[in-house]
Amino acid sequence: FTGLIEELGKVIARKPVAGGERITVAAELVTSDIANGDSIAVNGVCLTALDVSSDPSYAVDCDGIAVS
Repeated sequence: FTGLIEELGKVIARKPVAGGERITVAAELVTSDIANGDSIAVNGVCLTALDVSSDPSYAVDCDGIAVS
């Protein structure tokens, strides 16, 4: 892994879920080639992309440690 940064996204929503938070990120470039269930690195933490949308955004569920 080279640690390349593909895009700088913007957090557009945070919602409490069991055990942590669901964070929605606006990101045009990465949403063009990811699907639900794909892994995506956010600040070095590997997370699972959820609710990938053409608006363009995606969501991830984070536990309390990842968001602190």
